[in-house]
Amino acid sequence: MSTRWNPVSSDPCFPHSENKANPSLLPLHRSMKRMKSRRQRLWQTGGLAALGLLLAACSGGGSGGSAGTSTLTVSLMDTPLAAVDNVTEVNVEIAAIWLKPAGSDAMQLPLTQTPMKVNLLALTDEHPALLIDGATVPAGDYEW
Repeated sequence: MSTRWNPVSSDPCFPHSENKANPSLLPLHRSMKRMKSRRQRLWQTGGLAALGLLLAACSGGGSGGSAGTSTLTVSLMDTPLAAVDNVTEVNVEIAAIWLKPAGSDAMQLPLTQTPMKVNLLALTDEHPALLIDGATVPAGDYEW
């Protein structure tokens, strides 16, 4: 009995022998699917948190800056997550943050460190990652 690759399956961890999964690879396959799902949830949570913080930081009318400008501070935080399946760190590197005023060109904002390396599992509301600290931006509406 030879092992054949089933072109219908797009998952490289799922070789087939007469259309039955290789039992020795099933635990690995399930573990990899769980890791992908958790990683996607972490990225989505981090992205939504950053977007929410960016919008919240822009919504208040600050007293800093000159007429027609405002200051922007962006911090990244999340609720603490327990270590899952021996995952103790989820590190991301943020190279740049861009802001696009409505009807104007996009502008790159200054990060507190470039590149910014962040362990997403270490972020909390008490220990956020400060990405942008008091950048001066034009007041008004933003596309992104």
